[in-house]
Amino acid sequence: MKHELPAFPYAYDALEPHYDEQTLRLHHDAHHKAYVDGLNNAEGKLAEAREKGDFALVTSCTASSGRTWRPGPADRRPAR
Repeated sequence: MKHELPAFPYAYDALEPHYDEQTLRLHHDAHHKAYVDGLNNAEGKLAEAREKGDFALVTSCTASSGRTWRPGPADRRPAR
């Protein structure tokens, strides 16, 4: 299944003056599209590796397909 970038849900200039149209176009049309393209590429490589039985590559693709979690300030708050 190929993933597609969904259409922007409202006009690009709808959030002005807080976010300008150019910023929203760049964020959606370039940055979000890069994530979708990367996901499609990773899933394609993963499917190929599984078909070939190349489990080393499967492990590599699986490990690199997600972000690495790092604790942030919210994770170091004292429990209440």
